[in-house]
Formats: sequence, structure tokens, C-alpha cells
Amino acid sequence: MPNSRPRFWLEILALTGVTHGLNRFVFASIRCGFTHHPVRVIALSGSHWLRSKSYDHRLVCMHIFILGHANDEQGRLSSSSKSRIAYAVSVRQQLRSKNIPVSLLATGGFGSKFNSTATPHHEWVEREIRKQGFESGVQSGACLSSANTVEDAVLIHKYCNANDVGSLQIVTNDFHQERCQLVFGAIFNSQDIPVIGVDDPPDVAQSTYDHETRATKHLKNQGGVLWGDKLFPFVGGARSA
Repeated sequence: MPNSRPRFWLEILALTGVTHGLNRFVFASIRCGFTHHPVRVIALSGSHWLRSKSYDHRLVCMHIFILGHANDEQGRLSSSSKSRIAYAVSVRQQLRSKNIPVSLLATGGFGSKFNSTATPHHEWVEREIRKQGFESGVQSGACLSSANTVEDAVLIHKYCNANDVGSLQIVTNDFHQERCQLVFGAIFNSQDIPVIGVDDPPDVAQSTYDHETRATKHLKNQGGVLWGDKLFPFVGGARSA
């Protein structure tokens, strides 16, 4: 005899394109209800990562991870950090207007090159978001107190697994996007992790672009991402430079 207990279902109503500068991502309006037949959701888009699983009783929440950049001795955020916040807040407003739940999380701990205060970088970012009037949906990034891009990816991957995250976006700047995409793809073992490169602010130094060029070349020559003594290879392979 078939199980007569109703199962929660999700129906994707429409895909909507949203443009921010030269970057484009896709999200879906989702309707929920009950049916006797469970629905397995596979994916929405290559630029909107949705974990493949069956959902019985919850609406998919978009988790937006704002990667850390820098703050000064007084906790004032860099223009790159502020541009990432502006993008994330804008996306949150658009998704919330469609009744899609959103969580904002910031990464970043301590480091001589980006935060020498006694407060972790993610807290400065969280304070800035709340100062702009967005109290709800901002989660503590205490477990995302990273010191570099690889640690960002490792900690976010752990967070997603521990918290059963279904949908996510990674927010950084354009100058960091290529290397970030390689790192997250290797750690998540997926080519579909959406890494958004927000337009660079005008004060980004040439040395920053030079650093990213060198670091990206090194990663490609290495063939993957080293974490501890383990090499996480690029999914599909990344050609050496």
C-alpha cells in the first residue's frame, strides 16, 4: 500500500535574470505546497548552485557569503569590502521581494595585511550591514574567521555541509574572481559554484592586480589547491599558464 502521507514539494515558477554591472546571475521564484509525490530538485542554473537532494519540509534559503577584504586600525572597511556589501545587500532585497529567504554571512578573521584590530574582520562587515538597516538575515561569521582565500573556501565548504546549505553565492571583486573560482571549484569539487566578481572600486592598486596574476598562475601550474598536505585538483582541469 503506497504511503499516503503528504510530502512537501517545490515548484520552480520562473527564472529571472538580474544584472549588476557586467555580472549576471540567475535565481528562481519558488512556490511550495503539499503533494503525495516528493520532487527531487537538481539545479536551477550554472550560476546558482543548488544542492541535489529531496526537500520534504522547507523552502530553499539563499546563502550569500561576502568574502573578507580589509579594514584599518579603527575598523573602517576598505572600498572593496564596501562594494561587496553593497552587492550582497542589493541581491538580498531583490530576492526577499520575491519571498525567497536569504542569509548574509561574512568571512575574515585576523591578519597583519588586512586586519590588525582585536575584532575579527567579519564582525566589522556585519556591523556595517546592520548600520545600513539590515538586521534580519545577517548571521554571525564566527565559524568563518579565515585568513586567506583557500581558508575561505574550506570553512565555507564545512559550513555548507554542517548546515545543509542548499543554495549559495560567493561574493568578491572582479580582480579576485578568477583565482577565487579556481579555489572554490577545487575545494567544493564542482565547476558550478557561483563566484560573483563585483566591479572593482577605482582605488584598487596595480600591485593587487599583479598579485592576483601571479597567484592564479601559481595555482594553475600547481594543478590544484593545497590545503595542509592534500592537493585538491581542479575539476575538469585548469591549464597551466
